[in-house]
Amino acid sequence: IQLENVQKQVELIPRVLYNKSDVYLSLRANIKNNIGS
Repeated sequence: IQLENVQKQVELIPRVLYNKSDVYLSLRANIKNNIGS
């Protein structure tokens, strides 16, 4: 049971990192668009 919990946590970590990087990239793109317009 403990191993399954650890595996679930390890699977969640990359998702959180990817989500944060996606938000960061989209924010940067929005800022560039606002400055350019």
